[in-house]
Amino acid sequence: MANSCLQDRLAEEIRKIPEARLAEVFDFVHYFRLGLEAAGQSPKPNTDKDPIAAFCGSGRGGGVERLLADRRADRDREP
Repeated sequence: MANSCLQDRLAEEIRKIPEARLAEVFDFVHYFRLGLEAAGQSPKPNTDKDPIAAFCGSGRGGGVERLLADRRADRDREP
């Protein structure tokens, strides 16, 4: 499947998500992308200090639920 076709399908699915839930989807996609970038920069990230590394499956801990909970906590602390 062509990359642009898959992006179009993904965009269409996102458009169907209720507005109240879009922040969760954004957080997931954003941190997933950051995790991919982090994985490319360091072969063995320190998962004790890097939640992105844990999310990418490079070590113990993590998972989508934990990462989203951490992001919500960060957002709650923002002024």
